[in-house]
Parts: sequence; structure tokens; C-alpha cells
Amino acid sequence: MGRIQEAKYIKVDWQNRETANSIKVSDDALAIESIDDNTVEIDIVCFSSINDGSAGQFAIRLESQTTDIPHVKLGDGTSIALRPVTAPDTGHQWWVEGKTWDKKNGYWCSDIYRGVGEVQIKIGALVCRVNISTSTFTHQQLEQYLLDFKTDFLELIFDQSSYINAPVQHNERTLLDKTTLLAISKFIECTELLLENPKVELREVQQLRPRKSVRPVPRTFMELATRGNARLLTSRAYIESWDVPENRYAHYAVRKIYQITMMLCAVAASQERSLKRNLHAHQQRLTTFSDQKKINKDAVIHDLKDTEKAILTMEDDTNKYNERIADLLPLDLSRKNRSRGGYICKFLHVKIDKNINDLDFPTVYYIKYKTINNDWYPDFVDGFATIDLDVFSKEIDSFLGREFEIYGEIGYREVFTSTNKTIIRYWFLKITSFVLLKSVKLAQRLLDHQEQFVDLERKNWVRPLNFDEKQQQKRELESIRKHCEILDSRRLNLKSLIDELLPKLPLLNAALKKFSKEKVKMDSRFPNTMTYVQNPAYQGIHIESMKIKKGSGINDDEILLALDRIESIGLVHISLLYERWCLLQIIKVLINFRYLP
Repeated sequence: MGRIQEAKYIKVDWQNRETANSIKVSDDALAIESIDDNTVEIDIVCFSSINDGSAGQFAIRLESQTTDIPHVKLGDGTSIALRPVTAPDTGHQWWVEGKTWDKKNGYWCSDIYRGVGEVQIKIGALVCRVNISTSTFTHQQLEQYLLDFKTDFLELIFDQSSYINAPVQHNERTLLDKTTLLAISKFIECTELLLENPKVELREVQQLRPRKSVRPVPRTFMELATRGNARLLTSRAYIESWDVPENRYAHYAVRKIYQITMMLCAVAASQERSLKRNLHAHQQRLTTFSDQKKINKDAVIHDLKDTEKAILTMEDDTNKYNERIADLLPLDLSRKNRSRGGYICKFLHVKIDKNINDLDFPTVYYIKYKTINNDWYPDFVDGFATIDLDVFSKEIDSFLGREFEIYGEIGYREVFTSTNKTIIRYWFLKITSFVLLKSVKLAQRLLDHQEQFVDLERKNWVRPLNFDEKQQQKRELESIRKHCEILDSRRLNLKSLIDELLPKLPLLNAALKKFSKEKVKMDSRFPNTMTYVQNPAYQGIHIESMKIKKGSGINDDEILLALDRIESIGLVHISLLYERWCLLQIIKVLINFRYLP
């Protein structure tokens, strides 16, 4: 029996398919754990590396007297031999995986390097189990992830809103379909009835019998001629065989219903756990409701600091602007604008809005100004006001919406339109002061925040709910309680389903074992014989299996075959698993929006 001397990560620089230019070997050997006389285990990590950080594949070195060739057992039951490669410097022979040759890059590809799961390597009578983990989870945890992956896939199959399902003869189906549950019970009754009195046929065989009861065949006369008066001679005999078309179809039907029942149990259990988690989360949420509201102190402090920072920035910008404007003062435009006539005012408190976007008057802006009553005028329903800023317009666009105080001689006139709207036009004559004011609103907001901070600090950062918040909380409480009732009802229904389905699995499994014991093959072709017309057991199996397939929504044998193939997964490419998991999650999200591909 071959023995493993050591196992390590190695980096092979291949000269060709058979020969290596060089081999780099990791310093640390992998631990080989003995399970029994014929089994050892090695734990490795996918996407492994050697000491210099370069990629290193898993390799083993056998004892010198071993002549057995290591083989990797594949998922389909076949095996592939590992490849020997000799290190030019040490002469050590390593065995590595070499299933596919990458011609472009010149190396043997390794599924073990990029996979996760379990690989079995046979060396004569010795079995080496290689457990491949990742840096974030072990191969044992992978089994749970794969179970979740499969459960998610099954939920898509049974989800009535999903397009990922088998052909269904009706649009509405549910895990709690009482008709389907009744059909499963009747199917089991018919199966048990069939096994009590199955259809059999007599098949001729040859057996040794006492001389007096022999029914001769040609071999009998040959034995008489060669053996003389032998006590036992070969005789024609008959045995009962269950392996008839009717039983083959029944075996197939039982196998399919067993699979469907297992899937229903898995999906129901998964959904029941999910509903239980959601119900617990909602119940926990109910305990958080209170007639007081807790204020986030950090958020208030952050808002206060933002306001203080905004005021400092505003003050800095205001001072810089006023300094630039001061360089333009005093400004005398009386010669330029005296011809406009009109009236003259000495002071104007304005809020500059936006440019009128007229090519002939590029420096003219809409404004509002304060009246004696400290109200802003005009109301734009009744009219509007403009001002010609002249040279000041170059600095104004960054401060639209801000307030200014203007001193000097300012000309203005009123113009009445044909729709009785008033237009007031302002222009500059002599300007001695043009001052950008600090934001009163921002300063007031800072003061409000400071007062709020002091008040909340005194109240330990809680405050009573106002009327609107109480009403909103009341509606939310009612909604959550109603939702909890719905979730609990669905959870209890699913639990009832599980309790009803689980006892049926051992009965179906026992029937499968009975068919296997009697060496009955499986055949999906319906025999259409008189047995299925006259015998109530066979007839019931066919009719009830049709009802169950219709109720579950799985009429496609390929889905069941695919689910059979993924029952046991040995080695999984971690990148492909992640890609398919992402695809599954995307599909689950899209179907919630009734997406059709």
C-alpha cells in the first residue's frame, strides 16, 4: 500500500508537458492526519501560495518503495491519475494534478487550486481525503452554504411568481395545497397495497434439484453422462420476478414522488425558519416603541458644527466680496444715466434674484426690495422690479439670493403695462456704499440649534412625541401587529405542512428499498396495460402521481435529474459558485418586480 511521505504547495515552471525547468517548494509541510489504517486527511486552502507569495498548487511525495500511482476520484465515479514531476535540483518526485494543459501559458491547470470542497486521492488501498477550504470558511461550512444554495433554488421552483419553474398546468399553486397533500397520502396507500400483492411473472432458470424432481434440460443429460448417479442434477425451474414494465413504472413514480416530497419538506422548513426570523424581528421592533423620542446627540452636534462652519465660510466670503466692492467706490454714473429721468432715492435694501437674460441689458437683474413696513416687494403676481448693477454685476452671480444695502443716489421709475402690472426699474447715479449683508437666516439657525442643544442636554436627549408622531406610531404599531399575525399564521401553516409530510418520507423510502431489493429497474414510460386499468393499486399510483406533479408544478424530469446530480458535490470552483449565487440572488430580486426575461 502506497504511503505519503509529505505534502506541500509547490510552484512548477514547466518546460513541456512532462518535464519541469524548476520547482519551488514551500518551506512548511502540510499536516497529514491518520484516520485509520487505510485513510488519511489533509486540510489545504484554495488559491494557495508558497513562501515568496507566488501561486502554489497542492502536491504529494510518496515513499521511495511505493509503486502505486495516485488517482483522483472524479464526481462521475471515474478517476484520473496524478502526474509525476521531478525536481531538477533535488531529484524528488512530486505528484500533481494535471487534467488540462494550458497551451498558451504552458502549465497544467488545477481544479484543486481553485476549488473548494473534498477531493479523494487513492494510492493503492490508501485513501487520502483532501479537505479544501478558503481563507474565510471551511469545507464543512461549504456544505451548509450549498444547502442554502439548493434551498434557494427549490424556492424559485415552487415560487408561484417565478418564471424559473417546470411546465405547470395551472397558474396558482402553493406549498399548502390540501389536494396535493391528500394525493401524496393516497399515493402511499396505493404503493403499500401494490407491494403486498405485486404483479410478478415466472421466469425460467436452471437450478440443482434432487434426481426424482428434476425436469431435464440439455445440461442434465450431460451431467448424467459425466457424473453418473449424482444426487443433485441441473433442472428446469421457475422463479417469481417483479421486474416487469408495470413495476418498473411504479418504481419510477415512487422515486419521483419521494424526490418531490423531500423538496417540499426542504422548502417548507426553509420558509418556516425565514418566517420565524422575520416574526422575531417584528416582535423585537414592537418592544422599541415608546411615547418618547430619543434624539441622536451626535447628529445634532454634527449639524451644529456644519452650521458654524457655514457661518464662518459665509462671513469670510462676505468680507472678501465687500473688500472687492470697496475698490469700485465711490462710483459716479450720473453722466451716463441722468438722461433716464425718473426719481431719486438715497437708500435701497435689496435681494438680488437672477439676470433677466436679455442680450441688450446684460447687467440688469430682477430684485425684491424692502418697504417701510419691512415687507418684501413686489409680489410677482402684480409686477416686478429690476436694477442695473453696471460694474457690480461682475461680482454678483455667486451671491444671488443674498441681501444688499446700497447708499448714494439711485434713480428709479414706475412703468405700467397694458395688463395693469407695475414694473419698477432702478439704476445707479452716484454710489457711496454697496454692502453685502450677512445671512440673518443662517445666524438664526445657528442660534436655534444652540438653544435646542441646551434644551436637549437638559432633557437627557429625549423628548415627548408630538401629536402627528403619536398618530403615525399608532398606525405603524397596528400595521406591525397585523403583519405579525399574518407571518405567524403562515408559519403555523408551514409547520403543519412539515409535520404532515415528514412521516411520509420513511414510507416512500421503504418502498424504494423494497423495489431495489427485488431488483426492479426504473422506466418512465407508462406501460398502458390492463393492469393499470383493472388493478386499483397500480391505477392509484398513476393517477395520484399525476395529481402530485400537477400540484407541485414539477412535470419536467430533467429538473429532478439535475437535483439528483447536485445531491453530493465533491469539488466546487469557488469563483463559479459565487457567480451562480449572485445570479440566483439577482433572479430572486427581479421576480419581485414581475420581471420577465
